[in-house]
Amino acid sequence: MKITQYVNHSHAFQRAFIELNRGNKFTNEGYDALFDYIEDTYGEDYELDVIELCGDYVEYDCIQEYYDNYLCSSPDECDEHIIAVTQSGTILTRAW
Repeated sequence: MKITQYVNHSHAFQRAFIELNRGNKFTNEGYDALFDYIEDTYGEDYELDVIELCGDYVEYDCIQEYYDNYLCSSPDECDEHIIAVTQSGTILTRAW
């Protein structure tokens, strides 16, 4: 049996993470940015997989922390993986 969960706003999206004890994975702004990205990229037919998203996306406190994590890569290469910069300055990236 397969259970599919549909969410239509970022609060329900964040709630799905909280219910799986992953509520601290992203900031509130990070959840909003990730929800918008997933919605824009995959559309309405995306099946929410919280565990997969936790492995595929990372939020950093600032751009320098992100660059420091990938010292062997150029800033241009790092920038290719950024999907959002929040108003508070956190950086949401695809993990690589």
